Amino acid sequence: MITQVEIGAVLIVLANMIWWRTKYLLGKRGTKVSWLTGHLNDYPNLLRAIDSEEDPESKKQLVFQKWLMQSIWVILPVAIALIALPGLSE
Repeated sequence: MITQVEIGAVLIVLANMIWWRTKYLLGKRGTKVSWLTGHLNDYPNLLRAIDSEEDPESKKQLVFQKWLMQSIWVILPVAIALIALPGLSE
């Protein structure tokens, strides 16, 4: 049986994958990205990239990534609760 701690760990990995994809998309556009630090700059840089993008398909991809980044604000607290409070399922 899968434990809630394992589910929390998977959610943390998912959140990291979303964030690293943001860094990849920004770097591909030429935005300076720090892969180990500077995480707080990624979301504002993503918003600037959306505003400056002229290609509709690229803009759609960036807007989708913005939605994914916003989902992290739900994923992380849930993951932390699942990991920190393992007695919830008892």
